[in-house]
Amino acid sequence: VNLESLQEYYRQDVGRTVQEDCEGVSLLNFAPGRLVAASGLKDITVVNTPDAVFLTRANETDRVLDVLTRHQGAEPGHFEEADVYYTSWGIKERLSAGPGYQVKKLTVFPGRSLTNHLHHRRSEQWSIVKGQAAITLNGERALYGVGESVLVQPGTAHQLANPGAEDLVLIEVLEQDAIIRLEPAFKDNLWGGTALRDRYGKRCDYDVIAESWELSAHTAGQSVVASGRAAGMPFGEYLERIGRSAWGWKCQAQERFPLLIKMIDARQDLSVQVHPDDEYALERENDYGKNEMWYVLDCCEGAELYIGFDPVVSKQEVEQHIQAGTLPRILRAMPVHKGQAVLIPAGTVHAIGAGILLCEVQQSSNVTYRLYDYGRTDKYGVQRMLHLDQALDVMDTTQTPQLLDPQEDESGAALLCDCKYFSVVRHRVQGELILVGDEASFTALMFLEGSGRVMAGEISLDWRSADCFFVPAARRPIRIEGEGILLQVRL
Repeated sequence: VNLESLQEYYRQDVGRTVQEDCEGVSLLNFAPGRLVAASGLKDITVVNTPDAVFLTRANETDRVLDVLTRHQGAEPGHFEEADVYYTSWGIKERLSAGPGYQVKKLTVFPGRSLTNHLHHRRSEQWSIVKGQAAITLNGERALYGVGESVLVQPGTAHQLANPGAEDLVLIEVLEQDAIIRLEPAFKDNLWGGTALRDRYGKRCDYDVIAESWELSAHTAGQSVVASGRAAGMPFGEYLERIGRSAWGWKCQAQERFPLLIKMIDARQDLSVQVHPDDEYALERENDYGKNEMWYVLDCCEGAELYIGFDPVVSKQEVEQHIQAGTLPRILRAMPVHKGQAVLIPAGTVHAIGAGILLCEVQQSSNVTYRLYDYGRTDKYGVQRMLHLDQALDVMDTTQTPQLLDPQEDESGAALLCDCKYFSVVRHRVQGELILVGDEASFTALMFLEGSGRVMAGEISLDWRSADCFFVPAARRPIRIEGEGILLQVRL
């Protein structure tokens, strides 16, 4: 089977074609409203679609697979990104997007309907172009025909259905903010301290704040949108509302939003633990694996991280030390300093020592297998659960610390980490800094020190230390003013 075989079934009314003085030329135009014209060509096949054009010698169209294989890595946005999504109720097609808006074409199959839902801060407008729509707004149902439009206001429960015998087609226009501020979810693990409240002003009623999940759509702790039309909305719901295209094409293959950023205040030693990779975690835990990067914000004199083993030991020896209560003796201790960055791949046994304040960038996962916890008990007097079997399954006892040695360029930018799961760049803001967003990935801005303003599209927001912002994927400048340090995180 090759593309020429489509000529037998090709509908000439899809897109127009014109040939003059051509011999052995096949023009297949699958882009409605577009014209493909050829003149003076011989033995050529042209395949035109709404987002790509392929030209080759006649009867060699199967070479498209070779092109895909060789260039997919360099041009993943063109080969992997999909503007058309197929659902149980019909087809959703992105027509256009820009700062603050998205335009989609929705095709709802006969007898099908979307779920009833509402948006807290976002409006959307539906314009009917084919068929009949049954639209329910706050429990009141009405029918709408071709040429009619409906504005769904924020806070209105709404449902769209097709009661007819033909496809319902409508144009949907969505509003979205070019940047939002997030408020974190908090964790009060027993080893936590008060620095996140005392130093950064985090508002939380817990006696201790061990972690603040600054950017998280994970069900174990979602951050909340704190600005704009979606203020008050859980971050996971916000991500679903703006659509996967606004996450960036690098996220298209992800089943769930892939990133989590947190701050950690370790007043006491954390448990010795290890994280699984994706394959193990998805099969056993229905969650992603966990590769993570630590950036040290501050630390007490003599504070240490524990990463891997020194010397290298077998899993059997690890188990023996756990049973004897001597596991810390064989851990590799690493003194730390402010500004240090370390990558912790899945399978690496590790622990954060007491007196360390850090920012963690990780896969969106809550899977942790504890090997050792110093015999501590929680606030109810119960020892925390260990996960020895799973930990021994996934650990790699040969892993050593992967210290990141960032080199700043003239602008004050330093690439801390660029791995399969995320990219992290540290920027020093001195007056004005302009970053450039694109369609490949969303941008997360985690401000570590200082204060100022950040602007994207028509929106301008103040920032200070420990503030986190989310910028949907789009080709737009992000202007940052002030003095301080931030982490720019993308896929």
